[in-house]
Order: sequence, then structure tokens, then C-alpha cells
Amino acid sequence: MNSIEILKRLKDFDEMISNPSIRFSHKYVLNHRSEYADIGIATFNRDIKKLKDLVNQRYGELAELYDDNLLKNDRKSASYYYALPNIRAFDDLNTSDSQKLIELLNTVIQLFPENEALIQKITAKINVNYPNKENKKIHWDPLQLIFEGKRSGSHYLKELLDYILQKKPIKISYGLKEYRILPVLIKEYHNGWYASWYVLAKELETNSHLTTSVSTKGLRCFAVEKIVKISQIKEQINLDIKPDFNPGLYFKNILGIWRKNIENLPHDPPTIEVKFKVKKDSWIKNYLTSHPIHFSQVLVNQEDGSQIGHICIEDTEDLTNLFIKYADQFTVLEPLNLREKIKNSIRKSLEEYK
Repeated sequence: MNSIEILKRLKDFDEMISNPSIRFSHKYVLNHRSEYADIGIATFNRDIKKLKDLVNQRYGELAELYDDNLLKNDRKSASYYYALPNIRAFDDLNTSDSQKLIELLNTVIQLFPENEALIQKITAKINVNYPNKENKKIHWDPLQLIFEGKRSGSHYLKELLDYILQKKPIKISYGLKEYRILPVLIKEYHNGWYASWYVLAKELETNSHLTTSVSTKGLRCFAVEKIVKISQIKEQINLDIKPDFNPGLYFKNILGIWRKNIENLPHDPPTIEVKFKVKKDSWIKNYLTSHPIHFSQVLVNQEDGSQIGHICIEDTEDLTNLFIKYADQFTVLEPLNLREKIKNSIRKSLEEYK
């Protein structure tokens, strides 16, 4: 087999390993990729060794933190996986190609302004996956995107994304206040009225001599549309970012984007178990199947055609508002305090229509 064929196989393996829905192993390759059906275990192990070397070489200091073991082996299932999200041994484009593509997309915006929001998303994804020399590769995904459409605050998207990729602290004028922050993630959210950009960030100490520990516990969201000005912080800020830091986990146990103040809590707010009933003739039954309220959602069909649902989630206003909004489709059964809160809100609304 020539070197081109080996390289193609390594790239295919790299793509499969990075796919979280695949439990990559020699057995998986034999069962699902017919073009590699004749690959023996010795060849497979050599390929794994090459991928380990490539990924460790590519990520340098990060690999050292993981003892040169970014490509891990689950011995129980004999499968392989990357230790962190967005780890890849190969890129499909080189940096030069990606920057030329961005320039082309910026020209396209001028020709087709109605597609500006979509093109901005594509450009942002290219910047993340193919950073230029100033932007270092980070080990978490700095974008959480949803559907098409223009967003408030879009003009700050690229600038904020660059600062995230550079791990560079900034100062923002936000409404009437100023904040010193380290931006770590940009998220889209639709609040029922319109979709907008939000930046998840760590507020920084005013004393630059102190080291700021960056974890999900100390993060907060800022609405990008409320940012008036962004400027760089010139002094050196000492940051402690652990290699397993993943800002996306900030949203793991919530619906929506806003959490209760968790800065002064010794640990994350507790989750609650919500039990709800979906009407048997409700249109929302199919919707909940394809679009769960939360990843913890479980639906159990009942004999009368209704469904009983369970989710384990933090108690937030967005959660309450969801059940109020669709109160004619499903009913909260437990916990009782959430049920009473919803009932009182609906009662007050009804009084306005008397």
C-alpha cells in the first residue's frame, strides 16, 4: 500500500475517532468500513500509534499536560477516543486556504447582504477550526449556534471570537458599566421573541497581580447587543485555565441561557426532578420526541394515550416560562412548588382578562 492510501486511511480514522457517536475500534472498522475489511490488527495498531504521534506533535504543550496521551484507549471496549473535544490529527484545509476563503466570504456578504448572518456563522467556524498565527488552537468549542437569521450584536462576533481564540482578556462597556472579562464562548439563544448573540465570560480581578482561576463556576453571560465598546487590556493578566476546562458545561443543566447567581455558592445549584404530563391529543408529543426539553428527558407512554415526562434540571425562570407558555399542552405534576408557581402565574394572567 502506498503512502497516499495510508494517509487517506489515517485521515478517515481521525475523523471517526473525533465523532462522539462512534465507538472507534478495530472491530468497528471491519464491520462498518468495507474498504478497510482487510486491515489486520497489527496494521490497525500501527495506525493508532501514528495518529497518537501526530496529535501529540500538533498540540504540543496541551499534549504534555496529558502525558502525551490525547488519543486514549478504553480497554474495556477496546475503543479509542480523543481526550478533549475538537482534537484532530488532521485539518482538511490549511490556514492559508482558510483565510482566502474568509476573504471570499466577506466579498459575498457585499453581494448578498440578505445572507450576512449565515455567512458570519461559516466564517466564525472557519476561524475556530483553522486559526491564524495570532489565534492559538483552544481545546474547547467557543461557539454554540442555532438556526439562520440576523442576530443583534453580529458586528462584534468576529472580534469577540478572535479574543476567545487568543485567550485574551478585554474590557467591555456594557450599558452604563464597564467590565474586565475573559470571553470563552459565544452562544446563540432564542428567548421566544428573537434570537441574539451572547458571550459567556469570566469576570477578572481588578488586581492584575492575582491569578484568575477560570472554571464554569465563575462564568456569566453578557448580551452582545448591549456591548457598546470593546477594548484590549494592556497589562498582563495571569490566568489559570485547566486543560479539561469546557465552558459549554455551564449550560449543561439549564434550559435557556440565564442561571441563578452561582458565584458565591460552594458548588453548582442543585437540579430538580420535574415530572409532567403531556395530553394525549397534544401536538407537542411528536415535538418533544424530536426536540427534547433537556438531554435528561424521559417520556413514558400511558394507556390513555398521554405521556409522563421526567427531566432533571436546574430551576430557572426559563424553565418556568416554558411550562407557562405551553400550559394547554402539558402540565407539571412535580415538584409542587414549581406547580404552584406556574398555577399562580396563570391565575394572575387570567385576572387581567376578566
